[in-house]
Amino acid sequence: MLRSVIQAHAQRGPYASGTDFLYQEASFDLQTRIRSALRAESISESNHSLRWRWITATSALALVAIFIFSLTLVSQRRSAKELLAQEVVSSHVRAFMGNHQTDVVSSDQGIITIWFNRRLDFAPSVENLADKEFSLQGGRIEYLRNSPVAVVVYRRQEHFVDLFTWPSGNYSNATERTMARQGYNLVYWATSGMDCWAVSDLDINELQEFAQSFQEEYSSEAPK
Repeated sequence: MLRSVIQAHAQRGPYASGTDFLYQEASFDLQTRIRSALRAESISESNHSLRWRWITATSALALVAIFIFSLTLVSQRRSAKELLAQEVVSSHVRAFMGNHQTDVVSSDQGIITIWFNRRLDFAPSVENLADKEFSLQGGRIEYLRNSPVAVVVYRRQEHFVDLFTWPSGNYSNATERTMARQGYNLVYWATSGMDCWAVSDLDINELQEFAQSFQEEYSSEAPK
């Protein structure tokens, strides 16, 4: 079409007047095809925009779901620790109110160890910390979460320390954590597949001193 227009202009000569001599109205068929192409392109862009918005919204919802799930897990673990801490404190208080701090009375770690080994299917660590001013008093068996746990009893002056020990099945060691409940302090740590909770009315710094002394003594006796 363009070629025929140019040829017609050439036949009119180089001095043809007018500004619209190259203007040629598009045919109805061409106009229809152009409109269809523009409409298709517009629809394609719209669909692409909708797809992108849908992907963005889906990703955002997925991130929110992951965040909520993570918070739920943390909350559940925290709640489990809170309940366990409450059980430990209640057991400690109950033993003293009932004047039943020990089932076996001895300052000999060998005797206490044998006593536990005859009654439990795990071997709790019993350390002599007399040189750290924590005298060994004996031991008893308590039940937490319907499972037996060993309680080794120590004393500093007029304050008693109950060390609750039981197998956790988790061999990744946990560093010390402290908390306070009902006027009692607690220190928790884990080592060699065992969970350990020390509870006392001692000052938190003294209770941490006990925990550190116990772990140092345990480490020095552990096989290399």
